[in-house]
Amino acid sequence: MKIGVVFGGRSCEHDISIISGIMTINAASERHEVVPIYIDGCGDWWTAKHMISVKVFADGLYKKKSKRVHLRPNCQWLFCQKGKKVHKLDVVIICTHGKNGEDGCLAGLLEMSGIAYAGSGVLASAVGMDKIMQKQVLRDAGFKVVRFFSVEKGDVDGGLYDLVGKVEKIGFPLILKPSNLGSSIGIIRVSDFKELFDGLKQAFCWDERVLVEEALEDFTEYNCAVLGASGGKSELILSEIEEPISDGFLGYSEKYELFGGSKADGSGEYKSASKGCMGRYLPARADADLRGEIFEAARGVFRLLGCSGVARVDFLFKDGQLYVNEINTVPGSMSNYLFEFGGLSFSGLVDRLIRAAMDECKRKGELKLKFDSNVLKGSGGAKG
Repeated sequence: MKIGVVFGGRSCEHDISIISGIMTINAASERHEVVPIYIDGCGDWWTAKHMISVKVFADGLYKKKSKRVHLRPNCQWLFCQKGKKVHKLDVVIICTHGKNGEDGCLAGLLEMSGIAYAGSGVLASAVGMDKIMQKQVLRDAGFKVVRFFSVEKGDVDGGLYDLVGKVEKIGFPLILKPSNLGSSIGIIRVSDFKELFDGLKQAFCWDERVLVEEALEDFTEYNCAVLGASGGKSELILSEIEEPISDGFLGYSEKYELFGGSKADGSGEYKSASKGCMGRYLPARADADLRGEIFEAARGVFRLLGCSGVARVDFLFKDGQLYVNEINTVPGSMSNYLFEFGGLSFSGLVDRLIRAAMDECKRKGELKLKFDSNVLKGSGGAKG
């Protein structure tokens, strides 16, 4: 099969997306013909056979012998600038993290083009990306989440009294998160009102809406990935559970730049963490009852949002209570290391992603989209 892998994108998570994309390209190449599709920081699309290593992008060589390409509505072909057909795509794997990719924009474009794609659909992607909407949906569905509220940019200028009242109901410390962002970028922990207002100013540089939530202390994190297609009858595969460990809040550098010399895909395994550095227990130190609760919640969140492909659900655990922290509908490195621990290779993961994408596309194709009516004939040629 001819598999397109889309990565990069106009997003602050652009560099992480390159790593995820290159890893997926190399895994998919074991069994399929792969078409790398790189979206640069300006939003231009490029393809070339040599886009198979991170070094190509680190050295700025991606344009060398590359073709600038695009998609068209209701067509499975990838076109070059002059309109010539370049590749007919059987399936596209979405590896773009963050805005303009993970948020449903790319899924919508692929839907319009009629191309099967591995990843969540427009709605699931949008809700999964928007932290505020995601929290509201999860809470209303009965999942336990930490206490939170949202702040819009205009609230700080005209609604300070209301904002202070919301803060006092939860109390410090708090975590500020730009609503549509990932990889811990723009996330700030605050301990008083001065830090809160300074932090909001920084967070509003990234988004016009900010999630403000209770900052738990002395908690344990657990992550579990889910693989499958949307629909209540489809089989879902659950990964091994990991337990990230650190000496404090994990920012972007702790997650990716200071990972104790681990591989770029984040698959290094640690039994302890040095200060300022992330590690993990894999498998997690969780008893059978807690493991069962995590598996059930991960499966439930995936089903609730109508996700497809692979998604990772992150949890917080404190005083016997499990909280859903968030879902990532395009997780870093496609969470392959969590599935590999259970014996599923990255190439095997890719094959299952392809199968889920084709099943999803087939089901959608069986739905009716046309409706015959006489509305236009009965309008009498009237304007408007």
